[in-house]
Amino acid sequence: TPPTLPVTDAAGNWVYDPQVTSRENPVAWLTLPTNTAENLRILTNVGATYRITDDLSFKTNFGVDLSTIEENFFLPPNGVIFNQGIGLGGSRISKDQLFLNENFLQYQKQINETNRVDAILGMSFQESKFSFTDARRTNFPFNEIPIISAGGIISGANAGVQEWSIVSYFSR
Repeated sequence: TPPTLPVTDAAGNWVYDPQVTSRENPVAWLTLPTNTAENLRILTNVGATYRITDDLSFKTNFGVDLSTIEENFFLPPNGVIFNQGIGLGGSRISKDQLFLNENFLQYQKQINETNRVDAILGMSFQESKFSFTDARRTNFPFNEIPIISAGGIISGANAGVQEWSIVSYFSR
């Protein structure tokens, strides 16, 4: 919109360039659409060592990395030229879960001043699961309800799950 035009008219409606009808009102474009993302993440580790004897100990570690992200997008049906009268909304939720457990059995024995035995036997287990749900809709009746369920037509939907795990054994 040229700088000679006001942002809104006397009635409060957005003003657009009458010469180039595809040109957006930049203030409307910055004000009306919403795009939010909320992230909750828990990252923690805990470990303990238990001395069975003077020479033998057991150590265990547990780790967790949990993440949930919720994203929402709404382009209202009125006020922007792109998708005028239709609107566009989207929602995506993704979860990422990672678990780790490591266990070590360690034997340490000083035989004399020059000889020592140091042996480790262990196991590590990791598991990951990622899932997401993504949905998009159009044909929103008005600007005031920016929730995806208010849209009339499902324009896209997708979901998926990915999982993996690994177990390792080791010694030294």
